[in-house]
Amino acid sequence: MGTSFIVEYRSDLLLPTSPSDIHSLQASGSQGEIMARKLKNKYHPSGLAAARIALGMKQGELAQLLGVARSTIITWENMHHDRPVWLSLLCQGLYAYRIIPAIGEPLSGPALAEARQRLGVDQQLLGQKIGKSRNTISRWENDTPPKWLSFVLATLAFTTI
Repeated sequence: MGTSFIVEYRSDLLLPTSPSDIHSLQASGSQGEIMARKLKNKYHPSGLAAARIALGMKQGELAQLLGVARSTIITWENMHHDRPVWLSLLCQGLYAYRIIPAIGEPLSGPALAEARQRLGVDQQLLGQKIGKSRNTISRWENDTPPKWLSFVLATLAFTTI
């Protein structure tokens, strides 16, 4: 039987997903500095490890959910510099997955195009929002997008584009 985790939702612990969030905590004074140090030690700056732990998943299980190799999850969790924009969005989408598991359903190319249109953005703007090129978005819409993209889109649906 696996280890179970009890995770208390606290925005000050689970939402900082970028170095700038942690730097803001550091700049807020000694308490913020202590919290920032704890965050750096307890969670990887990408926030992916924290999201995975909150879901009670092992790296291999998360890899299967996102359609990537376990080694990719390890790489993403250890990214400290030059993290892709979509990684923070993915982390937030994983928290939403806890409540709405259907977010994890893979998208087809046409479903991606429809979701993008419902968001009211063109391929160029969606690409900018997630750090991908317009050509990549177009290719995904004409083929099969990565499984992790549904989590990113779920996050974008609840943000101002």
